[in-house]
Amino acid sequence: MPNIKFTPSLKQHIAWQYLTDNETTEIGYGGAAGGGKSYLMCYWLTIMCLQYPKTRYGFARKELKTLKRTTLMTLFKVFEECGINDNYFKYNQQQDVITFNNGSQIFLVELTFQPRDPHYTRFGGMELTGAAVDESNECSHESIEILSSRVGRHMNAEYGLKPKVLETFNPDKGHVYRRFHKPEKENKLEKHIKFVRAVASDNPTVTQDYIDQLKKRDKVTVERLLYGNFEYDDDPSALMDYDSICDMWHNEDVPEGETYITCDIARFGKDKTTIMIWSGFRVKHIEVINKGDLVFTAQAIAHQAQRWAVPMNCVIVDEDGVGGGVVDMLSCRGFVSNKSPIKRGNGDHNYNNLKSQCYFMLAKYVNERRIYFMPQDTVIKDELMQELEVVKKDNLYKDGKNAVLKKEVIKDMIGRSPDYSDALMQRMWFELGRNETTIGFI
Repeated sequence: MPNIKFTPSLKQHIAWQYLTDNETTEIGYGGAAGGGKSYLMCYWLTIMCLQYPKTRYGFARKELKTLKRTTLMTLFKVFEECGINDNYFKYNQQQDVITFNNGSQIFLVELTFQPRDPHYTRFGGMELTGAAVDESNECSHESIEILSSRVGRHMNAEYGLKPKVLETFNPDKGHVYRRFHKPEKENKLEKHIKFVRAVASDNPTVTQDYIDQLKKRDKVTVERLLYGNFEYDDDPSALMDYDSICDMWHNEDVPEGETYITCDIARFGKDKTTIMIWSGFRVKHIEVINKGDLVFTAQAIAHQAQRWAVPMNCVIVDEDGVGGGVVDMLSCRGFVSNKSPIKRGNGDHNYNNLKSQCYFMLAKYVNERRIYFMPQDTVIKDELMQELEVVKKDNLYKDGKNAVLKKEVIKDMIGRSPDYSDALMQRMWFELGRNETTIGFI
């Protein structure tokens, strides 16, 4: 018979209480390397499948091949530690399912986005008791939500089991930051959601050599993987580094200059209309309109233009969608994201569209500490910082053109539209054509 000897660390024990209580349904665990994420996940799946016959659990990661090469190996190691050999289970590699002799099953699930299945309808027939998602920060929030909707559909009522989804992850500025870290830090986690933060020092089995090796890495890696600092992101595709973004509120030596207004127009109910007033590269004032029709928005921009003495040829408004109406009313500049990049005399126009070109230029200015954001509203600061940290290069463009992640991807990562960063980005439009003999302003 299997001999289960799970001796959890203190943090794993806390997470285990949430995994077995009658209130919690979503558990986030981790926040650094070496915190025992994989072992907790694998022991939970193993014990639940053995204790409750005929239950079904999803075992997910972004890519199936990575799951098989990493976390699945940990699961088999747990099986070995518990004396669970081939006599107790069968692994069907073609069907990607582990079946125990008592009828319980663990399904290996790939959460990667597939263009032919944009809404993950492939999960539609699944009926699961619970699910575990490894490195959930690498997966889209939508894929996790849809997988979670399949949980609680098999043998839960018979055993009185709450539907549970366990997510493990390292620090990341995407949806795990928004869903677990930030609300936990602000004591705003909903009752059914728990976050257990575990770092290497919380795991008694981690060796000092492992910790010493982590300490030798670069600053960002040390902050993230050793200390579990969610404010740092080591994604090489990120265009702006964390310290440079923070310094935007401290770059007082940025000089005054010509006045401009940039505006991102709300498209949907939760979006905000964001109006930024600039003096050179100083954002001197920001106005946010949560609800308002096009006439009200146009009047608000006109009012700010008069107040700050900004001529209409120095006002630019996002023209995509409903914003075109505001442009017509004001006779100001219009910004079209998918327009071709501005051709420049220095040849720097190898971008997939105008928006990407502007964001790459914005990143250069931010990293060089050339932008000063004067408004000190903490909510705006937090949201703008989050938006800028997830501005990343899109590696889908194999033709060598530079591109940034699409707005839909950003919205999935942060749970809202990047209204502040888009307004900030539009300021670069005026610089791209400046002093260029090839094309000038468009």
